[in-house]
Order: sequence, then structure tokens, then C-alpha cells
Amino acid sequence: MKRVHVICEGPTEQTFVRQVLQPVLPQLHLIAILPGKTFGRGRGGAIKYDRVKPDIVRTLKHDRLCCCTTFFDYYGLGKFPSTDEPRGASPERKSARIEDAIMGDVCKELGPDFIADRFRPYLSMHEFEGLLFSDPRRLAEGLYRPDLEAEIVKVRASAESPEHIDDGTETAPSKRLKDICAGYDKITGGNVAALAVGIDAMMRECAHFRRWMDWFDELSRPGRREDDGPTAAP
Repeated sequence: MKRVHVICEGPTEQTFVRQVLQPVLPQLHLIAILPGKTFGRGRGGAIKYDRVKPDIVRTLKHDRLCCCTTFFDYYGLGKFPSTDEPRGASPERKSARIEDAIMGDVCKELGPDFIADRFRPYLSMHEFEGLLFSDPRRLAEGLYRPDLEAEIVKVRASAESPEHIDDGTETAPSKRLKDICAGYDKITGGNVAALAVGIDAMMRECAHFRRWMDWFDELSRPGRREDDGPTAAP
């Protein structure tokens, strides 16, 4: 079974990996860790690239048969490569610039023999909670507040996709949920809601998230050996 280290922004993302992703990816062993916990103590929040890069590089060097990915929110992201996109840029463009820059830097660090398919940077656009708006009815049910469905539908209808719900300090997805549902809790409430919404709805509504799931799917295909990897770093 292929090991996939998922370096998570915080406990919310850790719980999502363990409770929501792992059950739908039985061919993979997902290891959800916080920055700093790869080989020591972990702590969430305040994500900056110079803090997470050593974890990525050490993971891929230490366990040469594993794969690695990240699970960070674009909203509130600290200093990362290529974070200079204008505010009006599409989620696809904003995420692609940063993810491509991370990918290039890690491949350069690990050298020409590194199999690039082992690593996949991922930023949640614009925030983990954006995924929850993929199915307003099920989100309301997952919050145990079916009466809130109409308010959730309004938020969803205000954006082209759940991943387009913006990253303003008062309008980010988590802020919208807290406004709609007093007492919303990211770790417990967010992941109970994620289970209710389901991966299929998230993949259907969120193109960037779907591409991340496609990478997992490629890794989990039967017959692929632990050391397989068709693409070497340039």
C-alpha cells in the first residue's frame, strides 16, 4: 500500500484527511501531519513556505517510496512563492502560480533524479470551508440546521463555484458560515458537514479540488508498484 504524507495547515485539514479522504482512498495509506511534525513536534497555523519546505524535502528524502502533498488554505496564506497575483485573478490562476512555484522549487532542491509524480502541492481555494458549499442542502443537514439551507444557497449562488467564494477578511467561506450558523466549529462541525456533503459533490463542483483527487486516484491504481513513477524532475 502506497504511503502518502499529507502536510496539513492545521487540525481541521488533518481531520478531513483522516475522516473524509482516507475512507474513499482505501488503496492508499494517508498520513496527515502538521508542519514541524515530520520529524518532531507539530503545530498548525501561520503557514509560511520557509517553515513547510523543510518538511516536504525531508519527507521525500527520508522515505523514498512515499508520495507527499500539501493541504493549505489560500486564504490567510503567509509568505509563499508567487503570491503576487492581483485580487481579481481566477482561483485557477492564483492556485496554479503558487503550486507550480512550489513544485519547481522542490524539484530543484531534490535534483534531477527526483520522480516528480511523488509530489503534488495543493492549496484549497480559497479555504477548506469553500468545499462545503458544494451541496447547500447537505451542508445545512450536516450542520444540523436544515432551516439554514436558503441562506447557504444565497452564498453559493453569489459565486461561479464554491472555489470562487472569495478570501476577504469578512467574506471568506468560514466567515460566511459563522455568520449563517452561530457557533460553527471548524474542526468538528466542518468535518461532520464535509461527510454530509460528500467527496462526489465536492469533485463535481470544485475543479481544482477534483484535480487533486485525480492525483490520488492515479497513485491508487492497481498494478502500480511502490517505486513506479513515469515522470522525473526536469
